[in-house]
Amino acid sequence: MTVISKRAIERVVGLLAGPGGLGDNLDAVAETEGVARTELANCEVVAMNSGTDFLERRGEGRYPSASVRCESLSNALTEKFRQFSGKARMCIDVRVTHDHAARAEGLLHLYTAAVLRTLDQQRGDWGEGLFYSGGYEVDFPALKPGGKRYVHTATVRMTIDVSV
Repeated sequence: MTVISKRAIERVVGLLAGPGGLGDNLDAVAETEGVARTELANCEVVAMNSGTDFLERRGEGRYPSASVRCESLSNALTEKFRQFSGKARMCIDVRVTHDHAARAEGLLHLYTAAVLRTLDQQRGDWGEGLFYSGGYEVDFPALKPGGKRYVHTATVRMTIDVSV
């Protein structure tokens, strides 16, 4: 079953990092919000399940970044003759840093909006038995010290239907 989670993670990373993904949608969000695109760094998209604190201690904190992970798999056997027919609960952790708390907050909302815009455009059949209906939820935990001075994160959770 871990092959399913790996496949789902790779698909989400590919959609965010590829053409029509996070970079293109960040351009569109910046234009809509009246922010110069030159003020926004490209967002690194990685498959990683690690917290900001861990990365900071190891000196590996890169910002801005979007870390993709599979939070859980649920095999409901809705299709009786399939090996797996259920759901994969995916998370995208968006991380930004800045010297000023208010600017970190603004950057976080821009990068998160670009992630959500990318997901909105990717509804449907993703191939290899993965299907995305378009729903998600976003958590915005409190600002923390780290990075340049402040680190702010958002977690986007979404469910992918799996049938293999």
